[in-house]
Amino acid sequence: MRPVITVDEDCGLLRAYSLMLQQNLHDIPLVARDGKLIGIDSRVDIGVTILKAWEKVE
Repeated sequence: MRPVITVDEDCGLLRAYSLMLQQNLHDIPLVARDGKLIGIDSRVDIGVTILKAWEKVE
C-alpha cells in the first residue's frame, strides 16, 4: 500500500499538478495547515483553473 500524498493549502497549482504527474496521480487531497482535509483536487480541476487564468491574461 502506498502512503497518501497530499498538498497543503499554500501549494501552488503548477506545483500540485507537477507532483500529480510525477506520482501518476489523478486526484490529490488538499489539507489545511492543521492537517484537516479541505478537499480533493483533480488534474482536470487544476487544468481548467489554469486555462481560465490564461484566458484572463489574453
